[in-house]
Parts: sequence; C-alpha cells; structure tokens
Amino acid sequence: MTFFRRAAVVLLPLALVAGMAGAAHGQLGVGRSGSSSLEFMDAAASMRELVTFGRCYARNSRNDSLALIATRPTSREEAEVYRRLFSGDSLMCLTAGTTMSAPLGYVRGAIAEGLFRAGQGVPPSHVLAAPTVAQVRNLSDAARCYAAGHREQVRALLAITPGTREEYDAVSALVSGILACTPPGARVQGSATLLRFRLVEGLLRLPPNSPAPPGS
Repeated sequence: MTFFRRAAVVLLPLALVAGMAGAAHGQLGVGRSGSSSLEFMDAAASMRELVTFGRCYARNSRNDSLALIATRPTSREEAEVYRRLFSGDSLMCLTAGTTMSAPLGYVRGAIAEGLFRAGQGVPPSHVLAAPTVAQVRNLSDAARCYAAGHREQVRALLAITPGTREEYDAVSALVSGILACTPPGARVQGSATLLRFRLVEGLLRLPPNSPAPPGS
C-alpha cells in the first residue's frame, strides 16, 4: 500500500508494498489438523492513514461504502465496484494532490471498520447470519462465525493501532478460536491486519445481538 503526494512516496518502501499485495486476500487453505500462517508487516504509519481514510469515506460516502461491502470478498463484482468507486486521480478524504494505491482487501477492510465505528449498523439487505462450521467456505465466513460468539474480543481490536506488533499478537491469540469455526484441516492464511478487518466486517454484518451458531 502506498500513498503518493506530488509523485513522491511518503510512506511504504516498495518491498513492503509487494509483501502486502501478496497477503492482500486472506484465505482459508487446506492444512493439517488446523493451522495458521499469519504475517506481520511493520506498517503502522500507513495503516493509520488507511484507517483514517476508511472512517472518513464511510462517514461521507455511506451508500458507496455499503455498495462495496455488499459484494463477496475477492469476487469479480467486488473488483468492479471498487474500480467504479475509486477510478480517477481525486479521491474524497485524501489531501489535495494525493492519490492512494492499496490492495483492495485493505481498502475494503478500512471502510468496513469505518462503517462499524460510525455506529449506524447496516441495512437489513446487508445483514448476514452467522454460519455454522459446516457452512463456512472462506475466511469471511469464518470471521463472521467467530465474531458471533466473541463480540467483545473483536471490538477490542479497534483500540489497537493496525500494522503493529501489538495487533499481530492480539489477532494471533484469536486464531485458535477462528480455526474452531473452520472445517477440519483448514488453515488461516494472510496478514494479521487483514484478518482484523475481516473480523470487524463480520461483526458489522451480523444481526444485532444474534447468538453464536451451534458448533462455533
């Protein structure tokens, strides 16, 4: 992820950008007896800017924000909505003369977190029930399954600066519980920050005060 001002990179070195792009779409893979391979990226400064952007965008462009999170993560529809919303050189919530380049999953996550922090919830059309373990097919499903039974643990992540070792440690401590929401042998892969975003989006989209699904 990079932020540019007057054609100068002001935050991340290219090596880190490449690393983030590689971990942009956290996923469930096939492992042995359930495992994880979370990645830590020392990117607190840029993540703070991204989260600030997400909060501003969610506050000022709620309908567009909802349109993005209504899509399935990593789908063609998500990519198409993203291109429609963020085409051109000028973006709301960025300083004049500034453009942003970031993996789609991180931008979506920052906006989802912004919507959650706004406290307005989502419309009924965007609400998703927590899946049972048998219904989990991807990382977003697993995150929503976990969030249904661990709302306070997910909310606690919001107090932690993204991209920090503290966040990595906090998210890593949740992995065993998240794996309990996955089919046998599943493996959680991706960066701790992306998993944090998936968890917060999962909490955002759950029915208010819904119970945890059986087997979670």
